[in-house]
Amino acid sequence: MQADRGLWAASFDLMAQVDHVPEIRDQLRRGIQAARTGNVAMFEGVDEDTVDDEQARTIGSLYYALQAGLAIQWLVDPDSAPSADDIVAGLRAIAAKASEAG
Repeated sequence: MQADRGLWAASFDLMAQVDHVPEIRDQLRRGIQAARTGNVAMFEGVDEDTVDDEQARTIGSLYYALQAGLAIQWLVDPDSAPSADDIVAGLRAIAAKASEAG
């Protein structure tokens, strides 16, 4: 995120325009869909052409939500943004709680 800070900041600036400029909404919609598919490919170690719609909608959406949330935290307060270890610990805690609940 440090290397692409300007890109992330610009993306969030564009989000504020989606209700005012339909073309921006269309471009962001396509970009988010591509990011979902690309994230599945990257994090799952598969070819992007093999990612199906369901994987993009579920797994890719989760990866994108994590990325966007981290980007917001990093843009606002990089000194206290969570590290990779923090995110892993949080996911493990959530998984353990879900496992206990059945």
